Amino acid sequence: MFQMGDIAISEGDKQRFSDVAAEAAKTSREALECAQEMIKRLATMKQREGISLLEVKGRDMIAYVRDMGVLMAAMSMGETIEGAEEVARLVKHRTVLEKVRGLEKKMSTQIDKLASAAAGRGGGKEQLRAKPEEMELDSDGGEDDEEEEGEEEGGKVKKYVPPKVMAVHYDEHEDAREEKQKAMWRRKAQQSSLVQELKAQYSEAPEEITIGFLE
Repeated sequence: MFQMGDIAISEGDKQRFSDVAAEAAKTSREALECAQEMIKRLATMKQREGISLLEVKGRDMIAYVRDMGVLMAAMSMGETIEGAEEVARLVKHRTVLEKVRGLEKKMSTQIDKLASAAAGRGGGKEQLRAKPEEMELDSDGGEDDEEEEGEEEGGKVKKYVPPKVMAVHYDEHEDAREEKQKAMWRRKAQQSSLVQELKAQYSEAPEEITIGFLE
């Protein structure tokens, strides 16, 4: 047992504290190396126009990690963090990051396309434009093929005539009637099963047991 002032520390606690301190020192060295590497990249990186939403996310994420590191350093020295300015800033940065997460999810498709274009795997701005031919319905494909075959058989080039789109009447009342009928059937089935259960529960008649015989 190790005596430190008025506090008695066991050998097991000393070993655990030593392990935690060694792990914290290792993590701190790795974080410092990553920070130095990032500083080098930022110094050589050319500033270019990007997505403002991701700029906000990156800026607040760096500030969040910085303030968190300051608080962890204070706590490791046994100092109190109550009333520290970093706590209020952490709340603000966390709120911003939570809001950015939802917006980033909505813009994920556009962000992926821009990232692919920046990496040289896409066609730049052309990739972001909507392509009408990709939004056509396949229902008219059979008619187009038949028209092309007819033109080839006749040996003459005919003027392309787009297929006519026929309006289909949508009977909303029919769907409503079907839904009401299904709901009525469900209610009847539930009421029937409930009546049978209540009848079996409160009836004074003996319960009938059906026994099947093998032929």
